[in-house]
Order: sequence, then C-alpha cells, then structure tokens
Amino acid sequence: MAPDDRQLSTDASGNYNQALETYKYIHRRFPDNVECLKFLVRICSDLGLK
Repeated sequence: MAPDDRQLSTDASGNYNQALETYKYIHRRFPDNVECLKFLVRICSDLGLK
C-alpha cells in the first residue's frame, strides 16, 4: 500500500467514524427517525460492526 493510499484509507475511516457518531446523536434525539436508522445500519455494515 502506497503512503497516499494509506492516508486516503485513514481519512475515509475517520469520515465513517464521524458519520457514525453524528447519526448516533441524531438517533438519541429522534429515535423514531427511520431514515437515521437506515444510515446507522449502513454505516455499521460498512465498518464491519454488528
């Protein structure tokens, strides 16, 4: 893996982690928001979380 590739990988992971935290916060405030739940499932799936 080239250094530039590793940096892109780290940046993408950071974006996913930030998105995960954002949607978790939204879910706490609006637990009935189905769209938020869909995004949480997708992000967790992309990150390999269960």
